[in-house]
Amino acid sequence: MASLTFATTNEDMAFGQNGIGVFGGFTMKEIIFTHVLIAFTANKKHDQPMSQVIVSLAEYLDRTPANISNHLPEVAIAMGADSPRRVQDVILRGWWPEEFARGVTYASANAQPLLEHQKGTSAMTTVFALMTAFATLTLILRIWSREILVMRLMMHDWFMVLGFILSLTYGIISLLHASLLQPAVALWDMSWNTYSQAHMYQTVLSLVYPLPLFFIKTSLLLFYLRLCPSCPSEIRSVFRTSIFVTFFFILTTCVTNFFVILLQCDQLAYWEAEATIMCKLDSKMAQIALGGVSVVTDILLWLMPLPVVWQLDLGKREKVLAVVTFGIAAM
Repeated sequence: MASLTFATTNEDMAFGQNGIGVFGGFTMKEIIFTHVLIAFTANKKHDQPMSQVIVSLAEYLDRTPANISNHLPEVAIAMGADSPRRVQDVILRGWWPEEFARGVTYASANAQPLLEHQKGTSAMTTVFALMTAFATLTLILRIWSREILVMRLMMHDWFMVLGFILSLTYGIISLLHASLLQPAVALWDMSWNTYSQAHMYQTVLSLVYPLPLFFIKTSLLLFYLRLCPSCPSEIRSVFRTSIFVTFFFILTTCVTNFFVILLQCDQLAYWEAEATIMCKLDSKMAQIALGGVSVVTDILLWLMPLPVVWQLDLGKREKVLAVVTFGIAAM
């Protein structure tokens, strides 16, 4: 019978060129999935670290004879599940045949000394406070200058204010997420409750993230519409068309991202039962594609006003400074 003492040295852990760790013949992906699967099944131990649940189960399996399928009630008790049915469900999810189930559980338990056990940091709070103070000061100066120069706020100013509020909301949620992970960042050091809450925060952040970008970028586009009223009609027509096309991409990216997050799994709150819910949509690849479109719109926001700037009756130095200013605004 396999022993809990195997694969506990660095020599038994190898990393291939693809970056996948191998523990006793099992890949890091299998080790991670085993932690998640067993921790989810052990619903009576959802407040305990996943590693503790794994080690407890491995110790039980090490002293239990073969044919654990004939001892499902005992396995359920050892695992921390409230019924044998949950053990049957985990078997259907791939924790079988028995030789594999034992092997991957032993490997996951023995991998604990080799895995990184990292805690979170509170530095994000300081960074958030500094960036919020800077952004708030910038927004106040912008509003003050509008009140002094034009005696009122324009539409693009209101969009910028909304973007600021949503950015602040995103930052606060990020802080809550970071504080949740401060005791432990590594998956195996988390309890299932913490793991599922972290996924909930990540989903909320993914939903909120495009909104401040949409309002801030739209604010810039609305400002661009007011530029160059005296430019030649051809330039003005191309400029306005590029603004509307860019807005279409920004809006499409925001809406698409929203539905990708909502529809990625059969259940919206997939974090409540991640191990048993089917997620047919590759949300990571979709978000990479959407991120690429977002970068393109950032570049367009910088490039669009350049032809207009060069049409202005300014010196070369002033034009360069204007280009740099628009570039900073686009970023």
